Amino acid sequence: TERRYHEILQRLERLRPVGRLLDVGCGAGHFLVVAEQRGWQGCGVEVSQSALNALRQVQQQRGLAFSIVEGSLAQAPFPPEHFDAMTLFEVIEHLDDPLATLRHAYSFLKDGGILYLTTPNYDSLSRHLIGRRWRVIAEEHRCLFSAKTLRDCLVRVGFRPVGMATKNIDIPEILSTWGIRK
Repeated sequence: TERRYHEILQRLERLRPVGRLLDVGCGAGHFLVVAEQRGWQGCGVEVSQSALNALRQVQQQRGLAFSIVEGSLAQAPFPPEHFDAMTLFEVIEHLDDPLATLRHAYSFLKDGGILYLTTPNYDSLSRHLIGRRWRVIAEEHRCLFSAKTLRDCLVRVGFRPVGMATKNIDIPEILSTWGIRK
């Protein structure tokens, strides 16, 4: 995971110099730890109390400087155009109004700022092969996106997509769902 975070940050750094970074839905802060190691001035937004407790513990144990905001992005007290980069790892599918969150994200990013997000792809091969038994179809996932619907949402709020990729066919899930053992 740490290697993947370095790779993500390296991609961001090719598009935008190191500066202020906001990780929305930051969980226990592992991405923020790597970002701070690379020189980013990090901030995390989190709604889960248990994740916040773990985040504060990680921050305290390692003597890290990133800041923490408890609550949703909509409740965050940031001025407009405050961040150089923002990440949302597996967040928007959990929201009742992902478009509103994307609008907030856009407003908090500087001109030329970078948004990096991940979300399950509703048009994935896994979903097509498994159907309604795909594990991503779950009560906690309020909205599911295809690459096209995600791109449409991003453009609608003002973003200009630079790149989009889909990957990670879940072979073990497919085999298990079909009753095939390794």
